[in-house]
Amino acid sequence: MLGSKAIVTGDPYVTHCRRYLAEAQRDPLFSAPHLKDFLEYLSEPSSQWPVDDKPFTWPYPRPMINDLRRSSDTRSNSFDIPEKVTRDHESLGLLFLSGYPSSRWLKDVGEKYKVDMHFFQQHLGSIRPSVHVDVFAEPSLPSSSGHTLKLKIPTIGYLGDTGDSFRDMSRTRALLVEDLRKQILDNAQRHPVGQPIVRDVYLHNQEHFTLLQEVSMCLLRDNNMWTVLIWTDAGYEDKDPDLSFLFKRAPNMLHIAPKLCPTVFNRPIRFGESVYSSVASSDVRFNATQVFNSLHKAYGKTLDPHLTSQDPFYAVSEVYSFAAAAENQFLNMMRDILDNRIESIVRESLQSKNSTHDALPERANIQYDRTILDAHSDRISNVVAFLKAADDPVWFPNVDHHDRREASRARTSLVHDFQHLHAQIIQLIQRCERAMEMVAHNASLLEAKRSNLQSEGLEKLTRLTTIVTLLYVPLSFVCTFFGMNFSTFGQGKLSLWIWAAVSAPVMLISLVFLRRMLKNDSKKTRP
Repeated sequence: MLGSKAIVTGDPYVTHCRRYLAEAQRDPLFSAPHLKDFLEYLSEPSSQWPVDDKPFTWPYPRPMINDLRRSSDTRSNSFDIPEKVTRDHESLGLLFLSGYPSSRWLKDVGEKYKVDMHFFQQHLGSIRPSVHVDVFAEPSLPSSSGHTLKLKIPTIGYLGDTGDSFRDMSRTRALLVEDLRKQILDNAQRHPVGQPIVRDVYLHNQEHFTLLQEVSMCLLRDNNMWTVLIWTDAGYEDKDPDLSFLFKRAPNMLHIAPKLCPTVFNRPIRFGESVYSSVASSDVRFNATQVFNSLHKAYGKTLDPHLTSQDPFYAVSEVYSFAAAAENQFLNMMRDILDNRIESIVRESLQSKNSTHDALPERANIQYDRTILDAHSDRISNVVAFLKAADDPVWFPNVDHHDRREASRARTSLVHDFQHLHAQIIQLIQRCERAMEMVAHNASLLEAKRSNLQSEGLEKLTRLTTIVTLLYVPLSFVCTFFGMNFSTFGQGKLSLWIWAAVSAPVMLISLVFLRRMLKNDSKKTRP
């Protein structure tokens, strides 16, 4: 059960974590209350976990010759495998962890490589609801987490023909967030080991959505040796994640078939050069459309194995390259969506005077886009700042001259890519601002047109009232003068023709005055 207080003895890593927290409780300046959830997670009894522990680790032994190969021992069906994996590979360069973990996996990996429990907690924090009060300790300062890195990986999705399922986009987005939260709570109870993790979902329009997943990296050093743990949100199975839980409450759920777009990860390979790949010489074929799902199974195609064994950041640079490619596709889609929104706004301004149907929805959509782009801008700017920190001794060690030049070239390429991405995001944010100004301008124009129409109507009503008044007042005066004493009404001796004879010149004089008044008004309004 989530938040269980049960304690499992005999696990060295759990004992180490418990001692760490006990020391923090004794020292008021060394507080770590946010790690209690993780300790309770590790301490859950094995009876709460599935009997079959699915594959979770994908080890890449340190390349000793000209090859970077994934270990063939990555398939598992029992709890014995975590111990076997951590025991058999003494010199790992990279160790990928994929999807939801089990406490058994984390305890064995943590004990083998002496993993800082902060790293595990940071990756688990948003997918395991805390039973304690949030102390807002994450993300931590760079000085205390320099050995860990984190990247967000967006994956574009298509919804197919949704019809009018998402007519109220704001409400649909709110339902989507609620469905994702419920799924996270459910997974915290079920422990779907090895299954993919979805951190966030963006619903852009009736055709496109975006999944947001993470990659966390931790550099572990032991004297002159190092290992990088790379924990991805991808699953162990060669298939796309099940997304049916996201659209359960859509009106036409049966017609919604969400599909993921593959990430176009183009890496130039020069003619005549060898291709470094963990699967280059195998017959492996991947069926999942989501390329991110296969990253940990086919890693290293663009890397030099010798430099990979020397430079830890160079070893993970392909993860950064993949993240840049995924972000680039996401921004291309956002640019296209913004183009369509702006075109809709312009079209709306050219339609009839009373057309205001799409003004508020488009304004809400652009605000939604702006919020997403702001978050991506913050993350990409942090990546650029890290890549430009040439004096970082943790991830950028001193290597020989040739290797330093090759590593510097790879890092410079990443700096240029992420700077380009950040510039694109800033441009899109500026377009959002201009689109918001267009919406506000169109709303002002529509309000002005509406006011003009009301003024014209009021002016016509005033003229009509004036005409009626000029006709009614003289006739009323004549009737009052004679006092309705006409023989026709049986109240006097006067003939009704006398009233007509008097009313005619009075009406004529009134019409003359009316004509002069209208003529003067036309002169005043004439430019």
